[in-house]
Amino acid sequence: MHAYEDAINRSSIPWVIVPSDQRWYRDYFIADHLVELMKGFNMQLPLLSEEEKHVKDQN
Repeated sequence: MHAYEDAINRSSIPWVIVPSDQRWYRDYFIADHLVELMKGFNMQLPLLSEEEKHVKDQN
């Protein structure tokens, strides 16, 4: 166990330790962590130019 802890602490990768011994909870925990991480990206749909709006309205 000490070797794992040492490897994780020395790594440059931001590890997240999942406290689980059941697959369904592991999957839930990872999905929840990813959703929270992605909320911080503040993603937005790109704005359409006037030409793109015109083409969209024709279809």
